[in-house]
Amino acid sequence: MKNRIRLIGRLLAGILLATLPLGVVGSVAEIVSPVPGSNLSKNPLEFRWTAGAGGRFVLDVGTEGVGSSDVFRSGFLEADVMALEVPDIPSRQPIYVRLWSERAPGANSYFISDYTYNTDLDRDGILDEIDGQAGLTNPMIVMEGSDHRMTLLGSERLASFESPSLFDETKTEVSFAQAQNLARRVYEHFADDFDFLIFASRQPTTPPGSYYGRFYGARNQIDGIGIGHFDDTSSFGSAGQLQGVIHLTSVRGLPNGPSLHELAHNWGHSMRSIPTAVGNHWGYSNVGGQLGGWQPGSLLALGENRYQARNPRSGEIGPWGSFANGGNGLPYSEFELYTMGLIEAGEVTHDIKIANDFAWFDTDDGIFSASSIKTVTMDEIIKIDGRRLPAPATSQRAFRALYIILTDRPLTLGEWQRLDQDVYQFQLPENDGERHNFNFWEATRGLATLSMDGLTQHLIDRPDGAPRLTNLRFSPTDPRVTLIDVRTETGFVYSLEHSTDLTTWNRGNSLLGTGRTLTFSSPPFDGPVRFFRVIRTQE
Repeated sequence: MKNRIRLIGRLLAGILLATLPLGVVGSVAEIVSPVPGSNLSKNPLEFRWTAGAGGRFVLDVGTEGVGSSDVFRSGFLEADVMALEVPDIPSRQPIYVRLWSERAPGANSYFISDYTYNTDLDRDGILDEIDGQAGLTNPMIVMEGSDHRMTLLGSERLASFESPSLFDETKTEVSFAQAQNLARRVYEHFADDFDFLIFASRQPTTPPGSYYGRFYGARNQIDGIGIGHFDDTSSFGSAGQLQGVIHLTSVRGLPNGPSLHELAHNWGHSMRSIPTAVGNHWGYSNVGGQLGGWQPGSLLALGENRYQARNPRSGEIGPWGSFANGGNGLPYSEFELYTMGLIEAGEVTHDIKIANDFAWFDTDDGIFSASSIKTVTMDEIIKIDGRRLPAPATSQRAFRALYIILTDRPLTLGEWQRLDQDVYQFQLPENDGERHNFNFWEATRGLATLSMDGLTQHLIDRPDGAPRLTNLRFSPTDPRVTLIDVRTETGFVYSLEHSTDLTTWNRGNSLLGTGRTLTFSSPPFDGPVRFFRVIRTQE
């Protein structure tokens, strides 16, 4: 894998929403042909999309990055036009397509859906620019469960959890019991090597009335953050490694947020020294981070118990959130870095100020009323809640997470591509080049990392005896052949099966178990993406 590459732009699998008058609601039009993420061969080419909310459309096609239109721009298309032929599309170079769909007739405000083509020429669900084996079709591993199927992408950065019934039960909300249930199923396939399990429901936007994300703590052995020690890992199927489970109701939750917000809940807010009117968040205070609050150092007293403060994300005077401040668009605040064990108490450069009896007076100008402003020093925080231990010198700074997409059917190549790039950029231990959002390393100001790759090294044998695939690689003599290592037991026969669509499975060679790891050789493949599984039978 290249250490540092120029990414071809954030691929938006979800939707960017324009500002609309209250009460205006619409549906998103989506391109259905050609299949997003596919490689284009016809010229001219017809694009087709679904009906939107009854308003107009605009179709842009370009080669200069997401949202470009140097190849083609349609102009306004009426609501009954849902197909358009585009001429002169270049081949074998990335193509970017943007579909604008008006949120309501005459609203003059649009949903924006972005798609890419010709960015995965080997058709393995991994964008060529972040594919360590570009030009070779990386295989996927398929693991069958009693009521689900897990598929591991060849990049080894993410997996899908396919179950129609469980997807329907959890697409709007995951309860504590459901989070435990999902985690236990994951541990049927993966070792207890992860600090966090992050589930995301396969839907482009959060359903109405649902939360954006939720965190469920599994254990805490940290002092000084207002939470007592506890260990509930066994109820999740973990033997003690797991710190928490996160559910995001949209696949956009990882790159856009609230992924950083939910991770922050592992360390805050439960502190007695910082009372809040907004449970488990910083509320009406100047913490100014992922869990809410105004920008530290920006409070201005206007007289008559009125105050003004700035938004910590934009730095501008205006409204700010009492429980969040705009997804992944801002880093962790100093005080949040303290609770995470990344900086010392003395490195928090401001006291904590809390507005008592808070009420908004003029949200546009960030003006609010309060009966008083309470100031809490770091010394007082430590006196009330205790010193944060482990201290920064010995606290954990390298974390590992497993990212799982909850779905009711197999993911398309285009979906794998976008989701895999999301993970690649979110775990990158450097600036990812995305202007609007922070990854975990950036959000912690380079003080911590979150690894999400190398997943085949964390697979285990299932309790029902299904074998573990420990490594996949290409044959050094024939790149069309995949070599697959499988840990075996004596008394069993192991058979390699492959598929191109996850519905029809073809049996390859079989090997007798020896108690050691054996290597399978697949048939030579020149075709599309392929999936592998190994079946174990009694000798």
